[in-house]
Amino acid sequence: MLPLYLTRPSENHTQIIIKEKSMNLPPTFPLSMAAEHTPVRVVSIKGTPDFAKRIAEMGLNPGAEISVCQRSGSGLLVSRSGTRLALGGGMAHRILVCAV
Repeated sequence: MLPLYLTRPSENHTQIIIKEKSMNLPPTFPLSMAAEHTPVRVVSIKGTPDFAKRIAEMGLNPGAEISVCQRSGSGLLVSRSGTRLALGGGMAHRILVCAV
């Protein structure tokens, strides 16, 4: 399972990229940019500890393989192990994924 990195709004994106590169992880991008019906793996969650806990309780913890089923505006419908979850655009943008 991949480690979970939480970032505070005061940290900049460069620090996150440095942490990921030091672990030899594949390039990451926000879930909101994932193509439909293409499997991706959750790498990390950006946001507050409460946000990360909420996402983990939904089953989207680091290491989980998911795919985007449908887009509606900025919102997404994602699938994990046959379970479909609806995410807002802001939430999807804070979940970093990599291609499987």
